[in-house]
Amino acid sequence: MNGAYFTKIGNVRRVDEIGREILFTDGTVILLDDVVSVEGEVFEEMY
Repeated sequence: MNGAYFTKIGNVRRVDEIGREILFTDGTVILLDDVVSVEGEVFEEMY
C-alpha cells in the first residue's frame, strides 16, 4: 500500500456522510476513509 500524507486547509462546503466524502469550497474532495485526523467546528458534532 503506497500513499502520501498531506495537510488540507480550507473551507468545507459539506460533508457527505452517505458518500463518505468531505467537499471543500475549492472543489477538493477527500474520502472520509482516507482521513487520519481532522480539526474544526463542523467535525466536533460528528466525533
